[in-house]
Amino acid sequence: MSQEIGNIFAQASREGEGLPHDPLLRSPTILILFIALWGIDVYVFHRLRLDWRKAMDLPSQGDTNGSNGSSSNNGNDCEDGDIELLRTSGAQHQQTSTASSDDDDTQAITPVPHEDDDDDDRANLLNHAVSRSSSGNRNSNSTNDISANVTSLKSSGADKILLLSASLFLLLYVTQFVCLNVLSGSGLFATISFYLLVFVLSLSTSPSAAFPRSLFFSLLEHLAAIATGGRDFLHVFLADALCSLSKIFFDLGLLFSLVCSYPHNLPTSSTVLLIPSLFASMPFLIRIRQCMGSYFNNEKNDGFEFMHILNSLKYASSILPIVISAFQHLHESRKGEEDTNRYEGVLQFFLCVNTLFCFTWDTVVDWGLGPGGIAFCEVGFVGSSAPQTDSNGQELKKKAVCLRQGLRLGSTGTWICVIANFSMRCAWVLRYFQTSLFKSWDQYVLAAQFIEVFRRAVWNVLRVENQLLQTRIGRPNKK
Repeated sequence: MSQEIGNIFAQASREGEGLPHDPLLRSPTILILFIALWGIDVYVFHRLRLDWRKAMDLPSQGDTNGSNGSSSNNGNDCEDGDIELLRTSGAQHQQTSTASSDDDDTQAITPVPHEDDDDDDRANLLNHAVSRSSSGNRNSNSTNDISANVTSLKSSGADKILLLSASLFLLLYVTQFVCLNVLSGSGLFATISFYLLVFVLSLSTSPSAAFPRSLFFSLLEHLAAIATGGRDFLHVFLADALCSLSKIFFDLGLLFSLVCSYPHNLPTSSTVLLIPSLFASMPFLIRIRQCMGSYFNNEKNDGFEFMHILNSLKYASSILPIVISAFQHLHESRKGEEDTNRYEGVLQFFLCVNTLFCFTWDTVVDWGLGPGGIAFCEVGFVGSSAPQTDSNGQELKKKAVCLRQGLRLGSTGTWICVIANFSMRCAWVLRYFQTSLFKSWDQYVLAAQFIEVFRRAVWNVLRVENQLLQTRIGRPNKK
């Protein structure tokens, strides 16, 4: 939601009291939610049998935990064809249903030893036995489902990520309460205190902090690789995630400006807008650098060099709304609100261009959907030039019109993701209904950021799915 950055500056300018401190606490909340949603993504990967570690060339969980590797095969199921997976799952489900039905029938027809009862009593007892049998089966199935979900949560490693996010949220709440209510400090003090506490705790040598510590240093290592020009899928994936966190980069720039000007308020000037806006543009600039590096170092000459140029233009189109919004509200603070209305049409135009550009790229390139995806997967993924058919003799590619094969969420689930992705990319439209939907501008910005991180969580699933698919057919997508 980078297009909302300039409006926060504008709000502070109209108040005439410098930039607000309390909105800085939004960024830790968004970051914690982002971590929690990644934990949910890891769980979804495990349930869909998508080996996300393999897609990112990371060691399997069995290797990292020092196990014998028997459990790590759960994620490597991408080597099995999706078609065979669906057939096997359907057969297992049919066998389970048949067995369950046989058990129900056996228990239902068990005779009740009451020879002197009349027919009504016999019927009542029989119905009671059937009811107890069905209820027992349902309770047993429900218990098994819960146990299976808990086991999947632990085996995938998502439980550690979710526990980490819950701990961070509790730490943020306690830090905010102590700094604002007990110590009577400001939002700036609370935000800096939270980040310092997280940094200190990440350096702890306590065994309970082993996972957060390893995660922290691993993240720093990969961020350093991104800054130095890393362009493999893992670094591209992380850089794309940073684009959804541009608001956090904006707040880091704001935090930097506030610390530099402390204890004075920030003046209304172009410098106040320039520094945080540059911070907010950093993720997009990193992706542009990666795309141009791939363009100039492309040794395959496969005719797809222009895709890197288009990708660079896509990220450039994300920077334009930041620049226009900052310029618009800088003029608003100097010449009044009426003088900036003429820039609103320009801002809306580039927001529409960016939304359509990014949505098309998400669908066609990142997710591999569309007519081109079907034609490509028909030859490469299935492993045979002959059309694949299901048990009824129908061609499977006809069941995913305008999509592709190998959809773990199915055609309907994938369509839902596509529609949800477009709807959440259009969340900037809510800015024109802010007064009627939200009590304050800060609430709207927070809601817009929540929508963006949810969109990224949905995007992650289909992106990893497509990467595994293209890796299998020998053409990994690292755009």
